[in-house]
Amino acid sequence: MAGEIRAFDWSSTSLGPIEAWPFSLKATLRLVLNTDQPICLWWGPDLVNFHNDAYAPMLGLRAPARSVVRRPNCGLTSGRMFCLSFAPL
Repeated sequence: MAGEIRAFDWSSTSLGPIEAWPFSLKATLRLVLNTDQPICLWWGPDLVNFHNDAYAPMLGLRAPARSVVRRPNCGLTSGRMFCLSFAPL
């Protein structure tokens, strides 16, 4: 995923170009991408989803496993975020 993330044109998203990303996003994403454990990260006002290679099989047929930009099935209610997450069968 790291190569795909670097190659993607982020300037067309709410996150903007990688060069403008805050250190906190870059550092957290580095941890996500370099672990063997399946991990995903949602970031920004549009809750852009990043995931590592180990997480990709957990996406199953619900989303393209190699998609760089994904949006979760989330919403806001009373100022709190809720998300629907489905585990593979």
